[in-house]
Amino acid sequence: MNEPKAKIKEELKKFLSEKLVSRVKNYKVKGISESDTKAKLVEPLFEKLGWDLRGEEVIREYPIGLEVKPVDYLFKIDEEAQFLMEVRKINVSLEDKSGIMEQSKANSINWCVFTDGNKIEVYNSDWAGDVKNKKFFEVSIEELSRDFPKRFDKFFECVWLLSREGVKTRELEKEGEREYAKRIILDILKDEETIKFVCGRSRVKKVKVKMGRNIFRELEIKEVFPFPLRPPEELVPKEKEVAPKGVKTVAPTDQGDVMGEIIEHIHDSSVKEAFKTAINTFRKLGRDVNEEPTKKSVVYKVKNRGFAKLHPYRNYFEISIFNLSLRKWLSFDVERETLDRLQDRIDKAKDSYKELRKRR
Repeated sequence: MNEPKAKIKEELKKFLSEKLVSRVKNYKVKGISESDTKAKLVEPLFEKLGWDLRGEEVIREYPIGLEVKPVDYLFKIDEEAQFLMEVRKINVSLEDKSGIMEQSKANSINWCVFTDGNKIEVYNSDWAGDVKNKKFFEVSIEELSRDFPKRFDKFFECVWLLSREGVKTRELEKEGEREYAKRIILDILKDEETIKFVCGRSRVKKVKVKMGRNIFRELEIKEVFPFPLRPPEELVPKEKEVAPKGVKTVAPTDQGDVMGEIIEHIHDSSVKEAFKTAINTFRKLGRDVNEEPTKKSVVYKVKNRGFAKLHPYRNYFEISIFNLSLRKWLSFDVERETLDRLQDRIDKAKDSYKELRKRR
């Protein structure tokens, strides 16, 4: 995690746990005006996210059209509009968001934020479909009180996209693009005509449309379109492919320092244990397996040909397997939610190892 993000995360965590969460719970019970919602809930949160609410980058009562009233806030960087924010008093949601989003799109401002001081809803006015389809994400401060340590990280990753730094580095835009791309691909896979077309071209037409439809629903989106769903700067730059000639292999027993650095790069304890499991499994395959670690990845080879790679990231790792029939690497993310699929990936890597071992 970069330094500005880590600093904001710690400050926001303290502010939420000590003040804002209890404030929201209190005001939800006794009520609060729209002005106080802005002053006591919304503005303090966005100040913690790096915005100067008294400076030139935040404009209050911003006029966006003749047919709608001015929007409560416009956030901009270097004179370029970034997103609009409309506030309602706590416990009151804005039912008609379409008018604001239509004017937002007309003003070439894609992002709109709606909040009552508790819920924060983020929409993209340029996405296709109705208002519901334009929603990017929604978070709730009140929900943090139910299990703050467990829920905070997910909450922060969302609101970080609205931070000044997150907006300036285009993380909001990039993550929005990834989410929209994922939805488009899922829509394609759910389309009946697409399924019929694919099944109709299957070998000897032995795949029924119904079966195809079920399989498409079960497909992991990462296998179909392997983009990262995390801010790019959190990713470890991938190693460039190194030609086999001249590569010096090192025995596992001599790699303690390098392997230790690789393993420690993963912060999530359960994912770290899964990473160690993969390493130990590959080491036990046979004496002809060469383990080649760098500070950014581990490559496993047999007969000087790679069959598996492990790339560590902060909260997950990527396992790449060489598919002999396709003659290309296939990559999969292993994170807390997909640990149960790790054994399947390792088995595929074992198969590649066995095939390569047989070949001359």
